[in-house]
Amino acid sequence: MILVFTDPAIGGTFLTWTLHFLNGQTKTFNSKSGWTQLTRDPINNKNAHGFASNQLVVHSDFEEMQNILLKEPTSTFHSMYFHHLATDKHEPWTKCRDEITSNVIKSVSKNCEHAVYVKNKFPEYWCNSNHRGVDKEQKNYVDERWFQTYYPDNKILTNRNDYPIWDIREQIALGTHSTVEFEDMASNFKPTVSFTIIDSMDLWTQFDCVVLLLFGKLQLDIDKNNWYHWINVYNKWKKIHIQRINFAKFYNNIVDAIINGDNVDLSYYDLDLFQEAYIQHNLIYKHDLNLKTWQLEKFTNTLDLHNRLEKNIHPLNTGI
Repeated sequence: MILVFTDPAIGGTFLTWTLHFLNGQTKTFNSKSGWTQLTRDPINNKNAHGFASNQLVVHSDFEEMQNILLKEPTSTFHSMYFHHLATDKHEPWTKCRDEITSNVIKSVSKNCEHAVYVKNKFPEYWCNSNHRGVDKEQKNYVDERWFQTYYPDNKILTNRNDYPIWDIREQIALGTHSTVEFEDMASNFKPTVSFTIIDSMDLWTQFDCVVLLLFGKLQLDIDKNNWYHWINVYNKWKKIHIQRINFAKFYNNIVDAIINGDNVDLSYYDLDLFQEAYIQHNLIYKHDLNLKTWQLEKFTNTLDLHNRLEKNIHPLNTGI
């Protein structure tokens, strides 16, 4: 069995599909549905969930899933994938428990031959209102639950239709949620297991090179007939989150340009409200600065934002 575990929502399903597809498999075993035909293209308009991975979400399901996989004969390998595990399926992933995930990692390491861990060193990637795991019709529900989770008593954010965008942006910026980071899960894995760590940026931008090294480490053959098709699918998958990646890569440059008064056109980044709030959040908490954003609908260039800088007047490290 091969274990894939990652930081939340950064591409673990695509990586898991890649292991099976590039290895030339035509069928995979799912703990709930049994043997199924392996799709040649798992990409939909928001993620790679066209592939039904053995994804563990709630920690209490672990033993059952693992036992089913271990009992099913295979001439290749089974896979299990998870990121930080919840105590309840309705729990937001940012509230998942590091210690629960750690315990599962320690347990599953006894029964797998290889493990692949993807670590996200760019928390700015998560600052986006476009949730990759839901359909458009679910988006309002997800956003509403997000605000209820982090700002249950905030009058402006619980009555957003009554306030202008600049007030909403500043209230989000004053929260401390955006500083969330996750425990390094690699420390919980046993050194006796073949273990590979992949940086999330490598997965997002140059996995066509990194995957060759990964398959060598896992001692897996690559099916040459599937290679060029996989390249096309990978390029399509990258486009889904290119806006997030650009923000994560260049976020520090944007903040520096605002502080230094450089004129950078921000239309290239197509910033959404959460990303703008994250920029304002870090100006407040890291530089003790804020922005005069009255009637500012959209962040358009860094020089304009520089000219709006003022001394922060809000209490620090208190959240909302």
